[in-house]
Amino acid sequence: MNQPLATRLSLDSAGTSSEVSQPVSTQGFNTVVWDATLYALTATNVSFQLQESNDLENWANKGTAQTQTDLGYKLFTAEGSVTAAYVRIQYTITGSGKAIVAAGLTLSAQ
Repeated sequence: MNQPLATRLSLDSAGTSSEVSQPVSTQGFNTVVWDATLYALTATNVSFQLQESNDLENWANKGTAQTQTDLGYKLFTAEGSVTAAYVRIQYTITGSGKAIVAAGLTLSAQ
């Protein structure tokens, strides 16, 4: 199942430097792959952190954040199986500036 999360999300260090996607149910799935496209970057970098939750209130990081410093497309794979009921992506910029990103999530059963 492929789920678009952001089409052209603007991140700005002058406002909030971190945003999260809407949660996606993992019912019937245990593997997550996500992709990101960085359209513009004046900050140092953008990191993408997969998070999981069972109650939509308490979120825990899954694996380590993946950092993107160059414009363009990247594909990321979750570390280990997803065991929680929901997942989302946290987007964070580092340094002063802005970024425009797109992201999607693909769930599968393995």
